[in-house]
Amino acid sequence: MEEKKSKKSFWMIIVLACAGLIGYLYMNVIYPNQKLKEEIANINKQLPIMVDPSTRLDSATFDKNELTYSYTFLNADVTEIELDKFAAELNTRLKINACKNEGTKEILNSGKTMKYTYKDKNNADVASVSLNKTDCDAK
Repeated sequence: MEEKKSKKSFWMIIVLACAGLIGYLYMNVIYPNQKLKEEIANINKQLPIMVDPSTRLDSATFDKNELTYSYTFLNADVTEIELDKFAAELNTRLKINACKNEGTKEILNSGKTMKYTYKDKNNADVASVSLNKTDCDAK
C-alpha cells in the first residue's frame, strides 16, 4: 500500500513539474515570441516607410530569436562608400541608440539578437550590424 502511495506521489510531482515547466515556457518564451511576431506583422503592414529623407525601412522579420530590420539607402551607391569605416560608425551608433532605448534593451535582455541590414540604391549590400545583450551590459 505504501508503495502505491509513493508511486502516486512521484507521478504527481512529475505532473506538477511538467505543468510548471510548460507554464514557464509559455510565459517566458512562447507568449513573448508570439507577441513580438504580431508586432512585426503590424510593422510590416506599414512598410516600406521612409525613416529619413534618404533611408527606407523595407522589412522587419523575426526568426530563430533574431529580429531583423532591413533598410535601403536610396541615394547611396556601394562603390562610393568606405564600407569598413561606415560599418564601424554604424555599429557604434546603433549600440548607443539601442542601449538607450528601454524597449530595445528589453528585447536584447530576453536573449534575442537584433540585426540591422542596409543595402544601397542598387540593392547591393552596404552593412549589417547585429546586437545582443552583451552590447548593452557595459552601458
